[in-house]
Amino acid sequence: MAVTRRNLLIAAGVGGGLAIGWAVWPRRHGINWTAGEGEHVINAFIKIGVDGRVTVAVPQAEMGQGIWSALAQIAADELGADWNAVGVEPAPLGAAYANHGMMDGTVAGMPAVVRGIAA
Repeated sequence: MAVTRRNLLIAAGVGGGLAIGWAVWPRRHGINWTAGEGEHVINAFIKIGVDGRVTVAVPQAEMGQGIWSALAQIAADELGADWNAVGVEPAPLGAAYANHGMMDGTVAGMPAVVRGIAA
């Protein structure tokens, strides 16, 4: 494909639009986890009831690795709560529960991996 003036202007417009869109996209997201009667949402992961019941929101799927039990135990230990008063529920869908760090370094590190395979 030849680089023409028209193609260059289109590419510059698209690139500029993406850059502006990236710059103005909100980086802070609200918590969409609601509290029931007699409960208070502390943050995106902990909800405490007036009766002392602690609920932990876990965004990861339980696939035999014990993540639900582990996070409930950590919450009970850190909050000094009775183990019988700690419950776990799946986190609602939302940006606060996204795994943003999962792909960190992949884009920068991938060319080195490909070069290593090609060598």
